[in-house]
Amino acid sequence: MSLKVSILIISQFLFIFKVLLAQLYPLDSTFGVNGHTIADITSNKDFVQNHIAMQSDGKIVIATSSLTYFNGTEYNYDFCIIRYNTDGTIDNSFGEAGIVITDLGSPNDIPLDIVTDFYDRIVVAGTSTIPGSWNSIVVRYNPDGSLDSDFGNNGIVTENLSIMDIFYSIELQPDGKILAGGIGNFKGSLYRFLTDGSLDSSFGDSGKTSLQFGEVTGIRDIAYTDDGYIIVAGNIGGAINDGFVAKLNPDGSLNISFASNGKYIVNYGSNEFINAVGCQSDGKIILAGTIGYESPSIPMFGDFLLTRLLPNGIPDLTFNNSGVVTIKFGVGYSINECCSVSINANNDIFAVGYTDNLQLTNSRIALAKLTANGSLDFTYGSNGKVISEFGSSKEKGMGSLLDYNDKLVVSGIYGANINPILARYETVLINSAIIHSAAKPGIMLFHNPDDLTIHGKLTGLTDGKYEYKIHRVSGDIFSEGCISLQNGTFSIEVKSYISGIYILSVFGPHEVLSKSFIRI
Repeated sequence: MSLKVSILIISQFLFIFKVLLAQLYPLDSTFGVNGHTIADITSNKDFVQNHIAMQSDGKIVIATSSLTYFNGTEYNYDFCIIRYNTDGTIDNSFGEAGIVITDLGSPNDIPLDIVTDFYDRIVVAGTSTIPGSWNSIVVRYNPDGSLDSDFGNNGIVTENLSIMDIFYSIELQPDGKILAGGIGNFKGSLYRFLTDGSLDSSFGDSGKTSLQFGEVTGIRDIAYTDDGYIIVAGNIGGAINDGFVAKLNPDGSLNISFASNGKYIVNYGSNEFINAVGCQSDGKIILAGTIGYESPSIPMFGDFLLTRLLPNGIPDLTFNNSGVVTIKFGVGYSINECCSVSINANNDIFAVGYTDNLQLTNSRIALAKLTANGSLDFTYGSNGKVISEFGSSKEKGMGSLLDYNDKLVVSGIYGANINPILARYETVLINSAIIHSAAKPGIMLFHNPDDLTIHGKLTGLTDGKYEYKIHRVSGDIFSEGCISLQNGTFSIEVKSYISGIYILSVFGPHEVLSKSFIRI
């Protein structure tokens, strides 16, 4: 065999190996170091945290906790916010060298969720302890990382219903109001705050509402629908654990037309835990978490659990032909927990979490891609699944989002000190090769409900003129015209609009981009 032929065969083999490796392990090598980045922050808190959000310029912010020891054995946990550039490097223009640490005055200040608002301010929810009590906390930061003095008490809002109050989730409404949910007095607690941090008296009982579907009820995640309803999901504790999802009206009352008197209980005869909820573009609801099994001979083990409901709360039997999907990583008995779910414009579903052995000594970030019908996407990873290993025995995926380039960014924990880790994954594999998809068109609105003008941003479209229509929630067209897109931004005057919820639709060359807003 000639040298040229040998080299050609070797080159072809290396190319095929590289393509196969890309299929099995679709990390985005342009992000951080070989697709991931690890921050030198000690947390030591091993639970579902390190959640993630994105600002309008594509920068990523995560919320974690920072551990400091003093006097030898005493310790202090503080809120810690880290901002990353789009290439995975830490953004040194934010806070101090890219990091903001906030001491709320207790030894246990633990952030559990994070969002960004229309002005790129950062809103973080969690808990803070004082002796004998846990308080629910919301903190708002300016885009540069400083505390926002226009919110609450110098940027901080504290709520307390009982000895244990925790905000696990936070969400923004289109009008800028803030929804924060968790547990208080052993019930699922949901608060709504005005943009200044005060309670919204038009919501529930003086700004808050409680849900109790069992001995202990806790809200773990919140979603907001395009037609103005609130979806909350979480868990019910007792002799056996079940998940739940509930639909609330804009005033905080249960929407009794949803499922059974406003709620759907996730009970498949085992222990079900719901960590995340997401809404598809067609209004269907995705629930994600874990289903746990028990056996006399082995400890509890579990699989990823995903359930899809129709907008009215009835199980969607077109989803995996049953309404339910369970996913196991590896072989034999193991622990597989889904902590986050992200849904793209095609209603493909990315379930993110971790897999571990029964001894809890070898956890790995795990993710799965499902098609819109609930089946695993066999063109992605290894038959629709990816397990990532970065060099330690403790690595877990906790939060996720899809960025403007439709890449999946996963936040989580790494190593014995529970360092924050970010990893970015390609989401589309075609003909056994990774395709860097172009930015998909998207729309954002920057609007307070008493503003006379809507300001918006379109991504993925060139500057020029585009037709738009504004509908009422009922479907009636209220207004239509043409916007002029300049540097990706536009504005529409709404001073003549009556109070209500509206949906703006902008007609691009190949797509319709829609977003809801509120006028008061």
